[in-house]
Amino acid sequence: RDLIGNGTVAGIVQHDDHDTKLAAQGGVGYQFGSLWGVEGFVQGGKSLSYENGSEYKTRALGVRGTVGQDIGSAARVLGKLGVARVTHSGDTPSAYQTRPTVGLGMLFNLNKNLALRGDFDHYVKKSGGSGPSWKALNYVGVGVQYSFMP
Repeated sequence: RDLIGNGTVAGIVQHDDHDTKLAAQGGVGYQFGSLWGVEGFVQGGKSLSYENGSEYKTRALGVRGTVGQDIGSAARVLGKLGVARVTHSGDTPSAYQTRPTVGLGMLFNLNKNLALRGDFDHYVKKSGGSGPSWKALNYVGVGVQYSFMP
């Protein structure tokens, strides 16, 4: 879900606009012991259409640190903090911003190497100049995670 703020047009204040589309996320990570980890990730999806007539593809490429805690033998919760380059391409030349990211995740182990994973990632808004300004970007996902640990 991506949110854009529209600046004043002909002296009329515009409203915030958003769109939600199916997206995918892929990544790699490394776990330092049982508590700390680091992940690199890429996200992208279908074009988003806004009421102001613009259409953009949103992509993110980033890195984040994780801190997690096991809940019993089969589940784990984790917090995420990082930075991502968020790119909007479409009707106008591509624009990008480096944004801080925060998130939460949960893993449920199916076996020693395979787990179901749920994620919520929030890309903090960055103020823009006049005209359209990109606001909050949120990603909610469910997927699988494979561990190469023996």
